[in-house]
Amino acid sequence: MGTRRIKVNSIGLSREDYKAAPTTLCKGCGHNSIASQIIAVAYELGIRP
Repeated sequence: MGTRRIKVNSIGLSREDYKAAPTTLCKGCGHNSIASQIIAVAYELGIRP
């Protein structure tokens, strides 16, 4: 039985560390898609949130 290892980036942060409050904008406006891509890039590049 193992402990689950959380994947972290080059500065030791997980993807959860980049998440914020839920959006208040409509799902059809594209905001969520753009925000998720910004989060992915910041995580991959090790940019502090």
